[in-house]
Amino acid sequence: MSLDISVLLFTYNCGQIIHPTSTVRDALRSVLDITAGNANTARLPDLIFLSLQELAPIHDIFLWGATDKYLTPFIDAVTYLHDGHGDSDDDNDYDNPVYDLVTAVSSGLTFGLLFSHASSVKISNLESTSVSYGYFQTGLKGAAGVRVSVSSSSSSSHTPVQATFVAAHLAANEGFKSVRDDNFKTIARKMAFSPSSRSVTQPQLLPGEDRQFLYKDNTYIFFLGDLNYRVALRRQSQSQAIPAEVGGKVPKWTRPRDGFVHDWLALDELTSSRTNDQAFFGFSEPDVTFEPTYKFSLKHKYSAKRIPSWCDRILYLGDGVNVLSYESIPQIRESDHIPVACLITIPTSTSPGRLRPDLVKSLEQNDIAADSFVTQLAQATTMARGGGSPTQQIDTTLRAKQILLQDAHIAARRGKLRYIEFAIGAFVYFFLTAMGRGILLAGIVGLFSFYMYLRTVWV
Repeated sequence: MSLDISVLLFTYNCGQIIHPTSTVRDALRSVLDITAGNANTARLPDLIFLSLQELAPIHDIFLWGATDKYLTPFIDAVTYLHDGHGDSDDDNDYDNPVYDLVTAVSSGLTFGLLFSHASSVKISNLESTSVSYGYFQTGLKGAAGVRVSVSSSSSSSHTPVQATFVAAHLAANEGFKSVRDDNFKTIARKMAFSPSSRSVTQPQLLPGEDRQFLYKDNTYIFFLGDLNYRVALRRQSQSQAIPAEVGGKVPKWTRPRDGFVHDWLALDELTSSRTNDQAFFGFSEPDVTFEPTYKFSLKHKYSAKRIPSWCDRILYLGDGVNVLSYESIPQIRESDHIPVACLITIPTSTSPGRLRPDLVKSLEQNDIAADSFVTQLAQATTMARGGGSPTQQIDTTLRAKQILLQDAHIAARRGKLRYIEFAIGAFVYFFLTAMGRGILLAGIVGLFSFYMYLRTVWV
């Protein structure tokens, strides 16, 4: 008998504010209700992975390291998620946790949280990694990765399935498609998975240690986050007008006549990058049927200052993924984004398969090394024949180059980048927040008063 493993994938740009636990939990329950009639989803998912971007203000993360009050609502919402749909604030729910937090990994403002059902699956071989590529290579933008082996608790006859989860936040702003493509390539090159045993904010790998790359044989990869890809409207569309609430200014867009999906999805940058082999090599995405998830105003209407776009996305790589639903969750309105969730199943009776030779070739052309049987076979064949071929030399050089790149990034994350992030956090706090400016002003006044006092004493 085949026992599929069900997974709920959830991505949300939190807008740097605290969210009520009940709001998050009700939103997750609504996703499960979408396919409640399907026998495969009658039970709660075996795994839940949350990709959270801009979880907290910059100064709270970089300066104070204060993330608990922002993380706790999401952790509690999942830990006590029940298949009953009564009052979301029922205290009785908190007596019986149904999910365990497997790990939480962060790269600056981006967090990845993996949960497992307390009774349905077993988790082993936990590995994690993080990459940052924001301004000055800091965690203003970054990606956090988790890799685990998962098996059903009710069956021991199947080999555990390996799954990789990546939470990411790519470069913002319209017209920066190539930068976002480069962000993905940076993630693919710099992610170095190693056994996870340290704290949520600490990189997991020391330079020189053994590691596995993002692209790897026999692993499912789920990549989700605020990928920030926009709708590339043609220039003439950007000059059209929308209602008078814009205030007389010429807006960037007008509501499409036949709907966003029908008229605009063909202009989506992510689809273009993926299908033209410019980024997300080998990845697939479920059919997008929901309206753009960004950008919303305080009234939760699309902003006239930004072209509505599908910024929040979920992609996967690996054979056998069965998509049950792929939806936005408009119930959460605290941010200028709305969350996106995907409910899928993966089989335990078969493996995800090896990376295709054409995919490995595409990766090599983009200077991305992979843990692949294809490259190992090419090297073994070359060694058996004696001598070195260009294929072997390219792979060996590429792997060595990628390992050096990863080691340099790991060293920077443990050293200078921490000080740069601290300085950024201090600047944001003391110059861009009311409390920080008050403290700074009080300090300046105090120092000036002390100076004047000393002058009177010395005179």
